[in-house]
Amino acid sequence: MFSLSDVYLAALFHDIGKFYQRACPEEKNKVLEKQKGIRDYLNLQGIPHQLWSCEFVETVPFLKNRKRVIEGIIHHHRTDEHFPIGLLVSIADRVSASERIDYNSQEEEDKVETKQLEAVMSRISFGEKKGKKWYKSIQKLSQLELDSFPNSQRLTDEEETKKYKKLWEEFYEDIFDETIEDSDDVDAYERIYYILKEYTSNIPSAFYYSHPDISLFSHLSTTAAIASALYLQYEEEIKKNDFSFLNELKKDLATNSTERKVLGIIKGDLSGIQDFIYNIPYDHALKKLKGRSFYLDFLIYIVGKWILRKEGLPIANLIMSGGGHFYALVPAKSIEKVDKYQREIDNIIYKAHGTELSIILSGIQVSLTEMSNFSKVLRELGELSEEKKGKKMESLINSEEFYRPLQVSSESCPYCHRQTKQDEDESKKCEFCESFAELGSQLAKNKYLLLVEVQEKRNPSIKSVEDVFEQFGYKLIFRNEPHKKAYMVEKNKPLDLDKCMYYIVPATYMSKTKDGNLVELDEMAQKAEGINRWGILRGDVDNLGKIFREGLGDEKSLAKVSTLSEEFKLFFGYYLESLVSKEFADCSVVYSGGDDFLIIGPWSVLPHLAKRLRKDFEKFVCENEDITVSMDIAIAKDVKFPIYRVAEAAGENLDKAKEYKREYNGKTKNSVNFMDEIIGWEEWGTFEEVAEILKEIVERSKKRVVLNYMYEASRLSKKADKEKEYVKSWRLVYKVSQFKNSYKAETGIPELSEKLLEKILLKNENKIYKNIFGCARWVEFTTRKDRTEGGI
Repeated sequence: MFSLSDVYLAALFHDIGKFYQRACPEEKNKVLEKQKGIRDYLNLQGIPHQLWSCEFVETVPFLKNRKRVIEGIIHHHRTDEHFPIGLLVSIADRVSASERIDYNSQEEEDKVETKQLEAVMSRISFGEKKGKKWYKSIQKLSQLELDSFPNSQRLTDEEETKKYKKLWEEFYEDIFDETIEDSDDVDAYERIYYILKEYTSNIPSAFYYSHPDISLFSHLSTTAAIASALYLQYEEEIKKNDFSFLNELKKDLATNSTERKVLGIIKGDLSGIQDFIYNIPYDHALKKLKGRSFYLDFLIYIVGKWILRKEGLPIANLIMSGGGHFYALVPAKSIEKVDKYQREIDNIIYKAHGTELSIILSGIQVSLTEMSNFSKVLRELGELSEEKKGKKMESLINSEEFYRPLQVSSESCPYCHRQTKQDEDESKKCEFCESFAELGSQLAKNKYLLLVEVQEKRNPSIKSVEDVFEQFGYKLIFRNEPHKKAYMVEKNKPLDLDKCMYYIVPATYMSKTKDGNLVELDEMAQKAEGINRWGILRGDVDNLGKIFREGLGDEKSLAKVSTLSEEFKLFFGYYLESLVSKEFADCSVVYSGGDDFLIIGPWSVLPHLAKRLRKDFEKFVCENEDITVSMDIAIAKDVKFPIYRVAEAAGENLDKAKEYKREYNGKTKNSVNFMDEIIGWEEWGTFEEVAEILKEIVERSKKRVVLNYMYEASRLSKKADKEKEYVKSWRLVYKVSQFKNSYKAETGIPELSEKLLEKILLKNENKIYKNIFGCARWVEFTTRKDRTEGGI
């Protein structure tokens, strides 16, 4: 008899030997000598990776006596019915990376070109597959820096071996120090999951394919998730030693049958995010905004963990989480509980937020064969979720509480409508809304967050953020002392797995004063060049749904989709925040996750941050023209202008940026909306250069009249386009010439004026540079101090 933890660990470590044998080829004879009995008994050729995996498992203390784990590892490339745990892991192995037709093959090291992981981003295509190969650096996941982004130049064999060796030694040291005793509780092995994530995310699962673009971590974790779900689906049969289901599953895979539904996928969707986040007063706005944003990101993660806890599944079964969504892989029979889980969630969320916020659960049952096109599974779930959004809170419709009139009075909070309390200074404060500000403060003050399981509390009322999490059976404990089960809050600090479990997923970086307090909006505005305003930078990946639906071609296995998802999370969930904290420290990251982000900062910094993010993203995605990002920069009309208004405008203008179509090639998106202009990223260099010339002219002449010439030229140009006439560009030439002639050559203004005309007069087309208005406005905002209007 074997347990769930046996299956989970066997699947989680079934291919760890691939890492070991690449890093330590000099230990081949030692492994052969120690594992010779098994090799001869199973009539294996050479020293396959199963033997290396077995050697590793026998060495690490917390797995040393796990006979069933070793059995599952040794037999995961066999279909021997006498070793059912091996057959179960074998089935999960095949389903995880179903495009691997020759999944039973062994690496032939003398025939492979490289042992590096090919960047999955370089493989995304909406037409023919990309021919150029890009490779991931062989290093820890948290060591991502610009100079370690994917490279088209592969390492030499000597460099590969050296890097594998270093990575393995660090991995072995971290995992060898684990002191977990044998346990049937799969949650006991959560740290092991994160150690594997840190060390195996940048190396290939198998490098003997033409495009080894599935990470070892994605393959190990998804295999473990599938194996765990299958175990629970057939738990009763396993307890009776009836393993006939394994042959049935084997047959389903061989015949591509879709009739037997044995797995389930549950999707959780947050609804009402934007209205909830920005429903805050100006006073201490950033603290409250950070608290609310973090709360939402962590809430969807907690609900995903809550479902896993109910089902008895490990963290690996939360196959994706971020950006307001989660996906959990469960046994097919668990889908029958989705409505029950929905009712429980609705009751909690309604008590906390009324109808302002909701979490929508969707679930479908799938066969093993259907998992081979996981993109299609995600699409079906998305359609089901959209359908259910029109029926949110449906489970409460017949409850008396749902129809009870809302009691609103002068004592009610204008944001959540709870009764407020009077402080010592006689000001009225809402305990619930203030708890978000406290959450923001805790994030700013502490280095670690410990998530502790507690008994679920079904209190009749919810008075704080803490109460919401405790309703789902979790307590958040912030601390500055390290703890091996804690999450690290600051992503700009090196990860030390001796001090924490891993980085926290939601964005946490906020600009701080020297004494450690959060910089508020008025202080942020004072740091801007020119007018004292703050602004919002908002962006997301273009065509994300299409990337997952079509970009992978026919290779859409769970492991492949997981690898791709983790890449987006790596850039937006880790790198972006690290970059802002190190190089744009006056800005604050409100949220950044799966594929989108929102950053608040001094308005004048945001164009430079946007340019840098786009440039780095382009390098991260291997200069792939099919993966682009669009953005919007919105500027507050006044320092105390409501955040929700600016964020709303940024969202609307971002949509416009995504609709931008080039006249010269018909391409859309991949642009930025700034100063009422939509600029394609390939056009940004010209836009920036024209603005720089204008700025230098204004600063040298100490006059802004040249900006008025630009505004007038823009107006005339748009009028001419509308009326299908030629623009009277001679007016602009005349005025600029008059302006330059009033200055001596040594001032540099005449030369700059000529350079300006050269840039903005499109002589061959008899047109004026189309974005001249935005250039002039940028310069006006930058060179003026006391402007009270403008913005957005």
